[in-house]
Amino acid sequence: MQNKLPDFVCVGSSKCGTTSLFEYLKKHPKIYLPDQKELHYFSHQTLMLRKNGPGTKFVLADIIKSESKYLELFSSAPVGSIIGDISPSYLSCPQAANNIKKLLKNPKIIIMLRNPAEKVFSQYLHLVRAARENLSFEEALAKEEERKAKGWGDMWLYRSSGLYFEDVKRYMNIFGPENIHVVLSEKFKKYPEEELNRIFGFLELPQVIISNVAEEFNRSAVPKNKVVARIIDASFISYLAKKIIPRKLGVKLKQWIQDRNLGEKPKLNLETKLDLLEYYSDDISKLENLLNIKTGWLASEDYKNGHLHNSSQL
Repeated sequence: MQNKLPDFVCVGSSKCGTTSLFEYLKKHPKIYLPDQKELHYFSHQTLMLRKNGPGTKFVLADIIKSESKYLELFSSAPVGSIIGDISPSYLSCPQAANNIKKLLKNPKIIIMLRNPAEKVFSQYLHLVRAARENLSFEEALAKEEERKAKGWGDMWLYRSSGLYFEDVKRYMNIFGPENIHVVLSEKFKKYPEEELNRIFGFLELPQVIISNVAEEFNRSAVPKNKVVARIIDASFISYLAKKIIPRKLGVKLKQWIQDRNLGEKPKLNLETKLDLLEYYSDDISKLENLLNIKTGWLASEDYKNGHLHNSSQL
């Protein structure tokens, strides 16, 4: 019997709406996704090199590391269904694209991108929510290179994770632009039905109405109780729970507890945002030229005013 393989892969990026996309695509009658959203199979060798940082070893314990286990996840896909893999680590992992090409040959590739300043702050809040980050955002940015040198996991590499151009270019070179569909997170959030229909068209699927597209998934904020936050996210207890509790039930239970443990959501400091956008400006311009689109990430009045202010001080 021939192995069933993914027809499309959403390669990321993290904190750009991949969880919402996973939940919406599961509702399409012709799409098959495994219960486990983030498989990380094609990036697992790289991820396993960076095991340090609070809770990282428990997160890595859940990723798929063997081809046989990867293939097993799709074995029950109905005949005629379109199979997908949604793993946000694939975009920034240098080896993932070639690994995907080697096994899957010519799958369709979905890339989700977001204003990089907002994305890296959301990534920071994701770790704050799990009580895995105790520094302020500005302190964490300053510690990034030190943490990288110590082998901390990729989620702590905030600033570097917002550089998209080289990663997107690599996927376009390997799979061809005709097999790449880029989704801007801002448009996906504002016009979910329209963006989903574009994705269905890219996957050559009939358009269907997806319910509850306004529902927000994977929200981040400061936890009310850090002990609870850590227990349910990346701990030995959460690791054991995944072994005992069925995945679907476990995900719902974790989400229920997590939502009730969320407190205030901090705002990104404007000066920090402007500094980040200045850092990303060249990368954003190259990305826009590569994709022949306007992201709008550098079009805000705040950025323009801040850019002019910084230039006047030179």
